[in-house]
Parts: sequence; C-alpha cells; structure tokens
Amino acid sequence: MPSLNNKQCPLVSVILLNYNGAKFASLWESFFKLDYPCYEIIFVDNGSHDNSNKFFIQLCKKYPLIPVKLVTITKNVGYSKANNIGLRYANGKYVFLVSNDVEVDKNWIKSMITVFESDCTIGVAQSMMYSLIDKRKFDLMWNNLDVIGFNHLFVPSGGVDEVFYSEGAAMFIRIDAIKKAGGLFDEDYFMFFEDVDFCWRVRLNGYKIVVVPSSIAYHLRGGTVTGVVMKTDPFYMRRNTCNRLSTLFKNYNLFNVIKYLPLSVLFEILTGLWLLSKRRCRLGLACLQGILLFVLKIPNLIKKRVNVQRNRKISDESILQIMLPLSKALSDLIKYSKMVN
Repeated sequence: MPSLNNKQCPLVSVILLNYNGAKFASLWESFFKLDYPCYEIIFVDNGSHDNSNKFFIQLCKKYPLIPVKLVTITKNVGYSKANNIGLRYANGKYVFLVSNDVEVDKNWIKSMITVFESDCTIGVAQSMMYSLIDKRKFDLMWNNLDVIGFNHLFVPSGGVDEVFYSEGAAMFIRIDAIKKAGGLFDEDYFMFFEDVDFCWRVRLNGYKIVVVPSSIAYHLRGGTVTGVVMKTDPFYMRRNTCNRLSTLFKNYNLFNVIKYLPLSVLFEILTGLWLLSKRRCRLGLACLQGILLFVLKIPNLIKKRVNVQRNRKISDESILQIMLPLSKALSDLIKYSKMVN
C-alpha cells in the first residue's frame, strides 16, 4: 500500500475524552509525539474532579507546536454527549475518538490515513488494540454482533478485517460518514452501545467498518469503567439492556424488528430471572428495568427510527451478512434458559 507524502496528509482531529484520568496522564504524551504532520488534539474533560486537565495543559506547554483545544464540561454528561461536544470543535476531514486509558504508536494516524485514503468505502475503522499491561497480547476486542444484538469477540486475521462495528476506545471516522449517518452518538444512550448504534447507521449508508492492524493502540481495558463495575453495577445492566434493544428497534427494517427484537427481549427476561434465582437481585431487577425503560422510550424511538429508515441506502440483507447468525444467538439463549430452569 503506497505511503503518503506531507501534501497528501489531510487534517485529523483527535478527540481525547477524559473523565478523572489523572492516573493515565503519562499515556497522553504519546498523542503529542505522532509521526504525522497535520493533526489537532481536542481534549474534552467530562466533569472530572481530579485536576487531570492540568496534566494535559503541562503537555501542551511541553509540545507548543501541536495544535490543541481544551474543552471543559462542568459535569459528567456521559460518553455520548461529551464526544458530540468535542466534535463541534473538530476541523478535520477525519475524526479519531480515543479513550483516556490508551497509549498509541507513533504511526497510529499515518497508518490509518493510508488505508482510508486508498478506499473511499471505509466509513469507520478501529485501531488494532493490544493490552497496555502486556503489549505483546491482543486486547479483547468485541467487534462482532449477532442478529439479536449481542457482542462477540473479534479474532484478527493479520490483514485489514471487516467487522460489524468499531469500539469507541480507538475509533477513526470519516467526517462525511458522520453527516450521512445523521450525526455521531445518540445522546439518550449516555454510555454503552452507542458505538454499535452509530456504526450500524454508518453501514446503512453503504460504508464499511474495518480494523486496521498497522494502526496500533495499547488499551487498559476497564481503566475508566472497570470490568467489575460493568458486571456488578445495576446502572450498567439497565443501560446496556435498554440501549441494545433500542439499537435493534431503530436500525432494523420492520420485518427484522418483528423477527429478532422479541427474541432479544426474551433473552433479557431469562437473564433477569436467572440473576434473581442466584440472589443477585439488584442486577436481575436492573435487567428487567432495562426492558421497561426501553418500552417507555418507544414513542421517542419511533421518531428516531423514522429518520434512520428514511436515510438508509443499504438493505438488511447486506447488514445481516456481516452479523453472526441466529444459530449463535439461539445457542446462548438455550444455554441461559437451561440455567434458569
């Protein structure tokens, strides 16, 4: 694949989202040392109370030639809205969303731009993510989706792989894809599953989503929201359930909403009952509350669904080809049904 010279390098806006990231501040220097001649850093501080923005300001003084913008939000408005706010300050042809618990290789942008500029059908791409704890090991990347909306691990092939969606930890986006998708993240999601919803809308407009192995990021998975919290916090369970069901409702055509959404709801009911049977009552109730929250949101979701379906260019037949089949989803459903019984 041909390399880019400086005149061919489009402006890239790196949106670095931070929430209480003082413990990760040493990683941020990697964004100032990139081997790419045309980029800006937009640091969005999402209501932090640990003075972590001061560490970023120190880096700005250390590297005065790198264009930066510091966006301060006085309270935590959620992952989705904070990134949308950061996007307002972006001037690039491409936008790179990155979490505060990520360190990047010096060729992080250059490698990605080379792929994007050679294929105009790519709308979104993810960096290849390695573990920050052991940089020789792949990070767990959940880039595949089955037909009832559950995430599955992606196994890299070594080349540029097409996947269903890019995780928000290191998501590279063509700005035109955002416009055609009707905007970046749905702010009603607050956090969780907004990346799936956005990438689905991008796909509906005919773009591909890929993982680029030469664009390398090192990720401390669970650094901002720990794995323990994600598995034990009712807020996570409730939001994740509601957002996943909302995503299916908005983005599938009517036939597939009728076909797959009831199965997904059934899976959540069984999950909630299983958690209750294991005396994990707060989580079980949160799962069932997530279903109720989705139902209450349906009037508003209908309006969003109308816009998505009006703007779509691609049929569900094409979308389903990149999703894992119903057999995989049903195997999980049967497994959980047996656990409940």
